[in-house]
Amino acid sequence: GKGEEDKNGSLVFSFQRHLPMFISHLNQYAFQRRGTEQGHVALQLLQVLGKRRVTYQFQHGHNGGGHGHGTKEVVSLKKQVLSFDTVEKIMEYVTLIRRRQWLSTNPDSVDGLPSLHLNLISNGRPLFECYVNGDGGEVSDEDKNKDGDVSFERCISEMVDFLHSPLYDTLLPAVRQLTNSTTLEISDVFIRNYGVMDAGIVEIELNEQNGAVDDSSNANEMPSSSPPPRSAQTRYGLSPHYDITAFATCVMALDNTASTGKNGLYTIRKSSEMGVSNHAALREFFPLEMGDGVVH
Repeated sequence: GKGEEDKNGSLVFSFQRHLPMFISHLNQYAFQRRGTEQGHVALQLLQVLGKRRVTYQFQHGHNGGGHGHGTKEVVSLKKQVLSFDTVEKIMEYVTLIRRRQWLSTNPDSVDGLPSLHLNLISNGRPLFECYVNGDGGEVSDEDKNKDGDVSFERCISEMVDFLHSPLYDTLLPAVRQLTNSTTLEISDVFIRNYGVMDAGIVEIELNEQNGAVDDSSNANEMPSSSPPPRSAQTRYGLSPHYDITAFATCVMALDNTASTGKNGLYTIRKSSEMGVSNHAALREFFPLEMGDGVVH
């Protein structure tokens, strides 16, 4: 029944909340008893815990899973920020981007590996001026390259156009209300590819208007009509990090890879007793269906 589900959920949450301290003690125990049967058992238990895939529980999340009004400590699920039609259209462009190998290979600021991302908006400004105004428009000859395909410049511009209403009319007002900020503005928007060129996310970074400007390596200094360096490389993940240049970030899924809460974007809670640990057992995965976003 529901009562049992709530009880079990509370037990799981309580265990997860105290897990950082348990992991720390278990590591110390395994080290102190290394070479013994007890130490081996402790290592096996750490292995079992590390293989778990724990789903993030928004109703028990940071500040009530998104009810952090008036504070910067917010983790909130936003359902269907992007409609199915919008995602479908964006993915058509993403397919072209992959085929043309237009994803950036610049070193990522988090791990120094090729970022495999593509900026759409940097420092609050579209990479290129939009070509269309929501009516789709016609592709002129000057907007095509010599092979007859849509140009890099137009590809970026049309994606920005399709994303404008969901981002500025829906997401931005919601995040302003969530963070109790009237000066919040969209700073950076980029698409990042994970896996064998078959999955992606849209990441939105927001800054307060009078705050610091995002100067991470993911931001282009000057727009260019030339595509970024070509790449056939693959990225399967991104190390845990803080988005230190953004007041808030929204990550949106472009497929259903994370819908079960066992894959994709995850968070690691900060323990008041033990601080922050990167142990795999502490990861909690956000359940995101296609078009969903999580604001943090």
